[in-house]
Amino acid sequence: MVEQYFGGNLMAIKGEPLTITLTAIDASTGKRKTGDSANISVYLVKDGTAAARNDATAISETDATNCPGEYTVELDATDMNANTVVVTGKSSTANIEIVPVKI
Repeated sequence: MVEQYFGGNLMAIKGEPLTITLTAIDASTGKRKTGDSANISVYLVKDGTAAARNDATAISETDATNCPGEYTVELDATDMNANTVVVTGKSSTANIEIVPVKI
């Protein structure tokens, strides 16, 4: 993976793999949702096109104890082959909302 730093922050590079985190929130309690990785489908919006489900993207819970509700998503070079990428998701669990990440 190619990494470039700009102002102390990791910068995404078009066409290069990137790992991000998504946050899952239980809308009925307002708390972060743990244990939901098997129920989350990842969607990508590339260059403003309609959201497309990405079944090949791996998603796993980051750390239920220390980072509750955070899920790690591995984006490959094809996922990142766009000028703008929005990563979002949908859970099959009732009342779970996924906070989108704009890259």
